[in-house]
Amino acid sequence: MSTLGELAKSYQDAWLADHQQAMACLDLEEKIALGSFLFELITKVDERYRLQVLQGQEEYREEFSRSVLELYRQWSSPCRKALEEIAAMENSGFVLRGAETFRSQCREVQGILTDDHEFFDSDALAELRDKAIDELLKGQASEFGAT
Repeated sequence: MSTLGELAKSYQDAWLADHQQAMACLDLEEKIALGSFLFELITKVDERYRLQVLQGQEEYREEFSRSVLELYRQWSSPCRKALEEIAAMENSGFVLRGAETFRSQCREVQGILTDDHEFFDSDALAELRDKAIDELLKGQASEFGAT
């Protein structure tokens, strides 16, 4: 009877481990959904304000822009850990709803928070610029706005 008991215990342990991992996956999906929702909320507030400024309905306020950047900083602070958890769960064979969207949002916020000088000062951008200049000089491209 002890062999049967050991088999039952092994079965129970295996099922319990799978169940716990599946529940962790669902918990992570909830965190991803919350993070994406908060990102969208911050973005909509920012976009609405900027549109009102462009349309002359609102005065530009530096403190508002700084507040939005601070919201993005706060939002991005758990991103690295979340992305590591997502990768670990996906490496275990799980497919996480919203993971690709969340990754994209993390990249977007990284771009928002990166200083423009640093963001646009990359080898890849310099390479594209040089290629465009070369094509223009060879007559393979036209100047912007030329007809």
